[in-house]
Amino acid sequence: MKLLKKGSRSKRQRGLWIAAGLTAGALGAGLLLRQMRARARAGRGAGESGPSVVILGAGFAGLAAARQMQQRLNRPARLLLIDQQNYHLFTPMLYQVATWALDPYAIAFPVRRYAGRHGLNFQRATVTGLDLAGRRVLLGEEAVSYDYLLIALGSTTNFYGNDSAREHAFPLKRLEDGIAIRGHIIDMLEQAVLTEDAAERRPLLTFVIVGGGATGVESAAALADFVRRVLPADYPSLDPAEARVVLLETTDQLLAEMGEHFSSIALRDLRDMGVDVRLKTTAKQVQPWLIQTDDGQQLSAHTIIWAAGVRAPELVAGLPGPHVKDGRLKVDECLRVQGLPNVYAAGDSASFINPASGQPLPLLAQVAEQAGQAAGENIARAVAGEAPRPFHFHWRGNAVALGRSQGILEMAGHVIDGWLGWLAWRAIHLAKIAGLRDKAVVLLDWSAGYLYDLDTARLAVEPDRGNPAESQPVPENSNA
Repeated sequence: MKLLKKGSRSKRQRGLWIAAGLTAGALGAGLLLRQMRARARAGRGAGESGPSVVILGAGFAGLAAARQMQQRLNRPARLLLIDQQNYHLFTPMLYQVATWALDPYAIAFPVRRYAGRHGLNFQRATVTGLDLAGRRVLLGEEAVSYDYLLIALGSTTNFYGNDSAREHAFPLKRLEDGIAIRGHIIDMLEQAVLTEDAAERRPLLTFVIVGGGATGVESAAALADFVRRVLPADYPSLDPAEARVVLLETTDQLLAEMGEHFSSIALRDLRDMGVDVRLKTTAKQVQPWLIQTDDGQQLSAHTIIWAAGVRAPELVAGLPGPHVKDGRLKVDECLRVQGLPNVYAAGDSASFINPASGQPLPLLAQVAEQAGQAAGENIARAVAGEAPRPFHFHWRGNAVALGRSQGILEMAGHVIDGWLGWLAWRAIHLAKIAGLRDKAVVLLDWSAGYLYDLDTARLAVEPDRGNPAESQPVPENSNA
């Protein structure tokens, strides 16, 4: 019997070694093939001859356009990608950085690594203006000429003219914002431990999220889950019942862009998690310790996160040509900016009317990716002297995560919620993360967070915004 067990173990070990060898071989072959493709594309994109194509923004739209041009170009061209950061930020999972579900750099993929693999030139710089008549991109004292330009500068936080919110609330748009929020929340918990008076302690343990879109809903669920898990483990002197997560939404439903059924499931699940959801409620006045709503209510809270919407960066909003009210550029059916020759726009910087519905497409990552691909295709066609093709958006469904075990998935007219919806959300987002290393880091972080207690160390290297009352307006975000 012992010999049989030993033999069985030996067979299993050989099987594992064979599987590991096949996996390593497949990965090696894939890397070799990718390198060969990159070398083949390098001559078409990073050379010194041919028309000059400049892409502004390394977000979803910018990278999709660059990738499509590399695949489509059939003649030499000079491709330059410009972004004020040297990484692509996977913004749909930024809220998980703020709530300790992910390491900050798990969702920041190095753009130079991507550019090197795809034969692109990359320059880290801040775009300060556009000389459209001279076909130049202004980068401070430097200028870069272009023959074709794609504007994919993404969006920035929209405070809707509420200066008090701009000054005192935490935005959630950049990587720095996620890091600042996670540090601030820990500061509030540490102060709450030292505060004996319950009335003074309550605002420290109250977390308000403004905005009932995907970012606000997912942030509220993640915060509720975080408080429920962290307080008993790391702060046993604090009563979890004292902690409150409040979600404010101006309209009469959450996730309005995803449909009524989607909204009702999210509302039910959030309230089951203990989130205080207040519909038809607008944040009117924001102070570092207080938020006042349009119906006269006052919420005492030291943590106010603003997830109420986005708008075009000032640079985009200030360009000539037609715009929509939030500053985005109106584009035609081929994603060309009206009135600006050889200038295209995609992602959150553009407003595209869907011919099928007559309504503008929502500001989602899947819209930015598909628009970026179409813009890249049309620029490549223009370089080749071919006519452009109209952009047709293909809806791929919706997915929202609600904490560590709940989610909602809508695809092909079917809605799945609960654990299966949560699993589908993770699979979809994991597949969209840019690099293999980043996929592995995210998967490991998720697994560790699910199996073990969250690490709530307050690192000194994190940017310390201190009191949000002392914060400055958020710079333009370059990622779509």
